Amino acid sequence: MTAVRIAAKNTLVFAAMRVAQYLLLFVFSVVAARYLGVRDFGTLTFGLAFTGLLGVTADFGLGRLANREIARDRSRMSAIVDNSMLLKVLLSGVYVLLIVLVINLLRYPPLTRQVVYLLALSVVFAFFELFLEGVFKGVERMEYQAYSATSDKLLTCVIGLGLLLSGQGLLMVACAFVVARLLALALALAIYGRKLARPGLAADRSEMAWLLREAWPFAVFALLATSYLQFDTVLLSQVKGSVSVGIYQAAMRLVLVLMIIPEAVSEATFPGMARLFHSSRERLKVVYQRCLKLMWVTGLPLTALLCLMADRIVVSVYGKPYSGGVPLLEVMALMVLPRFLAYVPGTLLTAIDQQQRRTAVAGLCVVVSVVSNLLLVPRAGAQGAAVATIITSVTLYGACALLTRAEGFVGVSWVEVLRPVAATALLALFLHSLRTWSPLLLVPGGILVYLLALHLLGGISEDDKQVARQCLARPGAGEPEVRP
Repeated sequence: MTAVRIAAKNTLVFAAMRVAQYLLLFVFSVVAARYLGVRDFGTLTFGLAFTGLLGVTADFGLGRLANREIARDRSRMSAIVDNSMLLKVLLSGVYVLLIVLVINLLRYPPLTRQVVYLLALSVVFAFFELFLEGVFKGVERMEYQAYSATSDKLLTCVIGLGLLLSGQGLLMVACAFVVARLLALALALAIYGRKLARPGLAADRSEMAWLLREAWPFAVFALLATSYLQFDTVLLSQVKGSVSVGIYQAAMRLVLVLMIIPEAVSEATFPGMARLFHSSRERLKVVYQRCLKLMWVTGLPLTALLCLMADRIVVSVYGKPYSGGVPLLEVMALMVLPRFLAYVPGTLLTAIDQQQRRTAVAGLCVVVSVVSNLLLVPRAGAQGAAVATIITSVTLYGACALLTRAEGFVGVSWVEVLRPVAATALLALFLHSLRTWSPLLLVPGGILVYLLALHLLGGISEDDKQVARQCLARPGAGEPEVRP
């Protein structure tokens, strides 16, 4: 199999895996929110955010380092894996002690502490499994990673749903994470042992010192990423309590599940972008613009749907106890478009070997997120956290777009943006005029109106379709032949 075919196969497997994970987690979140109630769901989501925020201590970037180094030299795989495993045992001990210390210093109630302890144990198992995923990526066997990663989410969903439907409470649901992640780790170890090498522990001091020295930049990036994603939930829990966290996270999950779309597009187009960077910079500029246009075309109508149907969506999905999430979803809808758009320049920066600048943007977003949350959450609670998320999302897109523009990649023209804007206005008029209809009729009808209006306005050109077909074409089909 050629390198291009391997890359294309791996990209397809990864995209399918991520879509499956998003959907499984969303289904579990919805059922957990309904059966646990607002307060306990808030406690669960706080526990996941808190243990994830400190989780870099247990991983320290070793999974990403293993991915890179094994991809470069597979003969070092056993040495890297065995020494990293011992390091992770030691780091996991530090992580658990840190969790116990901090959660007790923050004086959370006994139930919350118990949930956090269980979830921390599950995080230890999860980071061992994620490390092995990095190894599987390093040897370019993405199907092994897919089996391992998807089994984690599938087992969590199945065991958790079984416990919830049988009437079990919060602690048992936290136990579901422990059992699911332990079983996923066992599967990953079995795959590694059967397909690659016999797992073990090694204590080569020079190798371990080298691993820590090389891994710390990955650890810093992981800390930035998790801080950006989890800080709002942890702060909101401290300031407003579990009920606010439950409502906030319920609304947020309705937005995050939509990120399936830009993430799948990003993974599908990245190999083509990377190839075009070395073969045809002009064609890459066109592909970049077409991908940005696709994000406008998909992000605008989804923003309108969430804004105008927030009340119907929240109550239909979660039930009346979560009706406080309606105004939150109306605000959070405004982050959809900038988050969609940010994926494209972010992917391009990686494709053109500007990873350091992308890391700098992540650092900037952490600063913006922390500062805006500290300013807004104490005053406005969950509403303030939602606004802070919008500010951070706009910062993320703006910074990435400026960096790509500095490299000569300009965005979409205003003429092309106005077409989906006009189509979205017609969609909004349709939704507002017929809001008494059932959502089962209103949503498909609104999508049909939008697509028809976009077609009549010339919002999707033949060049757009050609770029989409050729970016997703079978390996070896050639580079996109598009007109600038």
